[in-house]
Amino acid sequence: MREQIAWVVVWLLVGLATVTVFMLLSVGVWRFVGVVMDDGWLAAWQSVDLRGVGLAAGGVATMVGVAIAAWAGYYKFQLFREGLPHLTIDLTASHRRVSPRHIHIGVTARLANTSKVAVAVSKATWNLTAIAPYTDAATERLHQEYVRDYRRDGDEFGESVQQETFSQLDLIIEPGETDGITFDFIAAAGLESFAITLFIYNDAAITTNAPSGWGRRVFYDLAN
Repeated sequence: MREQIAWVVVWLLVGLATVTVFMLLSVGVWRFVGVVMDDGWLAAWQSVDLRGVGLAAGGVATMVGVAIAAWAGYYKFQLFREGLPHLTIDLTASHRRVSPRHIHIGVTARLANTSKVAVAVSKATWNLTAIAPYTDAATERLHQEYVRDYRRDGDEFGESVQQETFSQLDLIIEPGETDGITFDFIAAAGLESFAITLFIYNDAAITTNAPSGWGRRVFYDLAN
């Protein structure tokens, strides 16, 4: 948003400089034509205000310089994606038995802003996927589904145990800062291995060509 505001301000200045230069040139040309019609070309050239011409030329140069600087800045932001938000996600998990038939899985996500603009985080989806154990038949079925659907939908191997989406996180992570969010899963005690996926939705993707969001997937073996 700040880059968009700055971009608007720059072009307002360019527009103001353009109008100013146009008015100065118009007045000068009007006077020059008037003198030509009344007193001839010689008198017209003698009446030219060299200082005014210099000011007008300086205004043109300023306008061109501002336009070039604005274009160069915009091009740099687009070419090197410096104006786009980006998060690096680090996931850690731990587990403990909470009942004879259930375990608790605690997950912490560290969200590091590695871009040069602030990143607004308001929506995230957590997903717990069972990796083991399965029967041979279930494993073959899941593998076929994974091979078939991965390129189309991005589905990963395994069956989802729990998935939750939150849309009121209300986080603003400034450039260079790191913030954290946590989540708690409750799963069957027979689970031996699982994967945790976190997807952070990019609020800025609605109005820019930025990515739709950032994801991270980690595997965890309860034997550890």
